Amino acid sequence: MEVNTLAFIAVLLFLAVPTAFLLI
Repeated sequence: MEVNTLAFIAVLLFLAVPTAFLLI
């Protein structure tokens, strides 16, 4: 479950970083 959670967080960061960059 921990690996699955880390993968989920990695995906969120991977999507959130470019989104924040576009908003700025």
